[in-house]
Amino acid sequence: QTYRYSDSAGFYSMALLLAFVAGLCMIVKPWIKSLFETINNRFFRNSSVLSEINSNAILNYLLAYFMLRYGFDKIIGNQFYFPAPNIQHTELGNLSKDILYWSTMGTSKNYNYFMAGMEIMAGLLLLLYRTRFLGLLVTFGVLLNVFAVNIGFDISVKFLSGSLLIACAVLLFDYSEQLKFLIGASAKVNEPNKPARVRSKVVLKVLVIGLIFIELLSPAFQQGELLFYSKSYDVQEFSGDSQKLALGELKRLHFHPNGYLITEDHLQNFQSFPIIPVDGGFRVVDEKIAFHVKQNRLIWTEENCLAALKIQEIALRKKNIANDSYHWFVEKLIE
Repeated sequence: QTYRYSDSAGFYSMALLLAFVAGLCMIVKPWIKSLFETINNRFFRNSSVLSEINSNAILNYLLAYFMLRYGFDKIIGNQFYFPAPNIQHTELGNLSKDILYWSTMGTSKNYNYFMAGMEIMAGLLLLLYRTRFLGLLVTFGVLLNVFAVNIGFDISVKFLSGSLLIACAVLLFDYSEQLKFLIGASAKVNEPNKPARVRSKVVLKVLVIGLIFIELLSPAFQQGELLFYSKSYDVQEFSGDSQKLALGELKRLHFHPNGYLITEDHLQNFQSFPIIPVDGGFRVVDEKIAFHVKQNRLIWTEENCLAALKIQEIALRKKNIANDSYHWFVEKLIE
């Protein structure tokens, strides 16, 4: 198990919503605008607030939400986190491309913070009318790279990233004159009609932005404590017997922070056991198996078996993959 969460259904549903709203913007925008105006005039006495609720606004806030979400997810550790110990000990050639990319990104906090900063900046620019065009340009560049990565490394959110990219392109169509100006074509640059500043509209906008940030930041406060930190052990000796563990084949034991004991044999076959902490040790979920680690020994107890393993902890944070030092000159790198 290498990913902490499985929210594919949420990703696909949001992608469908984005595609639907983008379709409204491109195909039936005049009819949608006419419908809003009719409702506004008949039921709300030409309310300036309702006049701003349209497909473009919905699409823009959805796009801003996703940019901010991905930025904050990188900061709080829900995306591109440091690779689990079993991943660190898997040979490079045995990793799939998506796990390889995900794990490599997770080894560099500074690059993650840079990407998070770009995404958060783009999302904030999208929320403000005066900076929306710049926000769309930054967002388009970020999303184009994300979509290329998802295709190139076979990452499973291609549909969502593609929908976000299309949504950004759709919103940029409203700034066609500005785009012509940027590429040097003769064009008269006109800002899209800016609605009058009305207090009720400002209150609505602040409310929407507030709800977005509450949803974005809530995972940081809801994260429970990890069962234990990532740890790996070399298996040096063993005694006793076990029906679940091939003791003679064991090479390493890995503790995954999301609640797994992962065994590794000499052929790099991995087997995972979901575990929970109990009384100074651990119990395997749905099994009559318990074990505890004390100093350099692991005592494994099954229903009719008992095994003792002599183990030696591996200093994961001293490995080269965790080294954050910098080399400005190639001569220093090859020393």
